[in-house]
Amino acid sequence: MENHDLIEVEGDLVIHSEERESKRSEPISIPNSLLDTILKGIQNNPTSQELIRASEDATELFKVVLRPDLQEGIDSGKLVWDGCSVDLRNAKTNRYAGKITLQKSELPLDVNKRDPSNTALSLSNVTKAICSVSGQAQLADISKKIDVLDEKIDSIIENSWREKIAALQSATEMVNHALIELPDKNALGRINQAILEIGTQSNYFRLSIESVISKKITLSVLTSFKESMFTWFGKNKGEYNEDFIKDIRELLEEYGFLIDCYIQAETLLGSCYQVIEGYEKAKKYYNKVEKFVDYSSHELFKKLVFLLDINDDSVESPRRVENILPLIENRQLPIKEAVKIANDKGINGINKTAQIKQQLLNGPKIIFDLPREILLKEEGDDVYEC
Repeated sequence: MENHDLIEVEGDLVIHSEERESKRSEPISIPNSLLDTILKGIQNNPTSQELIRASEDATELFKVVLRPDLQEGIDSGKLVWDGCSVDLRNAKTNRYAGKITLQKSELPLDVNKRDPSNTALSLSNVTKAICSVSGQAQLADISKKIDVLDEKIDSIIENSWREKIAALQSATEMVNHALIELPDKNALGRINQAILEIGTQSNYFRLSIESVISKKITLSVLTSFKESMFTWFGKNKGEYNEDFIKDIRELLEEYGFLIDCYIQAETLLGSCYQVIEGYEKAKKYYNKVEKFVDYSSHELFKKLVFLLDINDDSVESPRRVENILPLIENRQLPIKEAVKIANDKGINGINKTAQIKQQLLNGPKIIFDLPREILLKEEGDDVYEC
């Protein structure tokens, strides 16, 4: 009799948040085919068998912690298990009881042939569950960041941006409420409706960034002359056009605010798709963040080179706005902090998408308990072939 005839197992899928000291946990059914493979691996492992037999209590439970390796899938956008590691501990004492590693070739890739209609037990659905729970953890973090954007908008002159942030907040709330009711079809419908609204706001922020970067800023000769009368003997001589510098600082502040809005919107879209459809489509939006941050930061760098009359032969090679800092190091320009903040906003967005991938690589754990008797290979049994 095969192992998966003996027991039906429910476990927990756990995803740790990278930004908060917390974790998200969801119940999950362990596929019979995967359970059977794990049992064979443990029963074929002499060290595990010895440690399990050291417990003489026949009713003892052992905690299985399964960590899938999704590296190949992360790179390709199609989540495929490269293998997994399985740790075994005594559920009561937490005493180590062995570890096995299953290679990709050993893992069941198809629905259980004994019950092909039961798709809830397929390994592919475990992968979808990992994507969904990871996406839900990301959505919780993004919601908080969007609330922070709303608090910051008082320092920005453009009133229409507040309406866009409010629309983004509303769509985020719709998603969070619908998550509670998944996999209900009505909940999926509300998430898809929110995705349309978030996509509209993302496009708005992207176009606004391009508009801000192309904004015309002029140096007034008359204002410069007037200011020079008061600052001619000061240490800031040559950088004395206060209105000109103010316009540049506002440009950097608006860019920093809008790139943050764009990043949250695109990451929110990716997380929504990760929850309802999986990683393949979500990856598209995570990649868009990196591409647009690189593009817009380079355009802003070129803008500053022009405005500040900098002679730089590498202006057409890929650069970020932070690369302006060494070029103005010896100039008395009170914009350096604003440059750093604007640059950090974009870098944080790129780091966020990398963090999402890392969370899928290192974060997911599937935890369930198995009784001692099913883990032990009976005396005289042949070694299983995996």
